[in-house]
Amino acid sequence: MLLKQERVALTLGKIDELNEILSKKETALKNISDLKESIHPEILQEISENFAFNQMLNASAQRGLSAAISNLNIIRNPEALLDTYDVDGRVKSKPFASTNEKRV
Repeated sequence: MLLKQERVALTLGKIDELNEILSKKETALKNISDLKESIHPEILQEISENFAFNQMLNASAQRGLSAAISNLNIIRNPEALLDTYDVDGRVKSKPFASTNEKRV
């Protein structure tokens, strides 16, 4: 149930809910570790698979947030340079956005 809540929060971008879920998940994982001898192996396998899937979603969400932040920083900094390469592989840097250009 907790892993499903985490999956929904990650999928819907409800970042504010993740801190509370993380705290509960840490407690649940400690309890599972303490009781793993008495938990059926198939249930442990299912928990492990759900945990791994959520970790993949979390990593993907973090990459997306990092990319968005990076893009916003580029847009906010009009002096940022864009590196391009000519046919000989030489780097040419030019302004990312020109203040003289009209946007359509």
